[in-house]
Amino acid sequence: MLPLAAAAAAADVVVNATSGAASLSALRAAGPAALDGKVVLDVANPLDFSAGFPPTLSVCNDDSLAEQIARELPGSSVVKSLNTVNAGVMVSPPPGATMFVSGDDPAAKAVVVDLLRDLGWASIVDLGSLSGARGQEMYLALWVEKHNLTFQKYEDMDRPPMTGIAASYSSGPPVGVQRRPNPLRRTSLGRSYSGKHPEWVSRIRGSYS
Repeated sequence: MLPLAAAAAAADVVVNATSGAASLSALRAAGPAALDGKVVLDVANPLDFSAGFPPTLSVCNDDSLAEQIARELPGSSVVKSLNTVNAGVMVSPPPGATMFVSGDDPAAKAVVVDLLRDLGWASIVDLGSLSGARGQEMYLALWVEKHNLTFQKYEDMDRPPMTGIAASYSSGPPVGVQRRPNPLRRTSLGRSYSGKHPEWVSRIRGSYS
């Protein structure tokens, strides 16, 4: 595995796909210098599992994880997107699905929008400045509640619950539930974007606590 700083330095666009509780620590480990001048696509969510499941949000209403990252990385252009769906839907959106994007730098948002279109997102809604990330992240309250209701449904049945997490709530009901309280254990940092052909240049997997 590449060190975080090396992964960040090798990428034109850095994707923060770490667990939200560890995002700031991971980005500090990568180093502001390695991220300076780069687009940072934040797909993480500030889920707080300290009180168990379902989680709450560690930051909401008048701030967001994306804005905290932007303050931590003043030389980077932070864009929030893809945090409202799971990894499978990120790269294979169902027909008619809509993705949100927010950020303070129009050029950085344009790079992310091109990336989203490459991934198959035809409907993209620009929420404006990075403060729009507050709504994107608070959307997770609905996602978690839906997940929790499905989990309880299977807990009440005389059989073990299905494995996996719901792929999309816009295209139908959850397809399953997951017993582990935190599905965001695997982390990724470092992605290169070139023209209209995004290419992974490095992937960092691990756990931050």
